[in-house]
Amino acid sequence: MHEQQTGNPVFDFRAAHRQRANALQNALLKLGLLHCAVSIVLLLITNAKAQALAPVAAIAGALLIFSGVAWGFYWRKKLRADFRREFGPK
Repeated sequence: MHEQQTGNPVFDFRAAHRQRANALQNALLKLGLLHCAVSIVLLLITNAKAQALAPVAAIAGALLIFSGVAWGFYWRKKLRADFRREFGPK
């Protein structure tokens, strides 16, 4: 059930899940920042089609960043609740 690596239940509780959830959050945030950077580059290009795509890239970037932040709050809250349920006062 638990991966005992350090002997401390706070660090060992769902350690693999925590690593995967953190990796997903980092990927969402980095991809969002990349989209925002691409939108800035598209604005600097003089091609009208490229400039028309800039708002789409910016919105996609903002949505990815928002998703990354929301996912971070969600998985940490869920992990804390599960830990308290299992190791809380009995």
